[in-house]
Amino acid sequence: MHRALFRELSERYRALQPDIAKALFDLWKPHLKEWQAEPEPPPKSLPRSAADMERVTQLDYLAIEPGPSFQLTYGFRSEVGWDDAMLSVKVENWRVAPESLDD
Repeated sequence: MHRALFRELSERYRALQPDIAKALFDLWKPHLKEWQAEPEPPPKSLPRSAADMERVTQLDYLAIEPGPSFQLTYGFRSEVGWDDAMLSVKVENWRVAPESLDD
């Protein structure tokens, strides 16, 4: 079961990327407003749209759960400057939803 789900994920991942990027940006957006309010200018690489999220994040972890769902956890690339952030999305029945942002 897990092997089949992993195989299907590898086949569908590219098609899921826009939905994943949107979910990641939904998690990030409240923090972006806080970062922009800081007295120091934010890094130029700071993601300002869902499209930017694909460029500045990397998949760090995959957790396959019982049933047709799994969790993908991403981290920011070093140029963003928040290297301990973990952004998680849940994929259930091939629908992506934001889950959490932790550091």
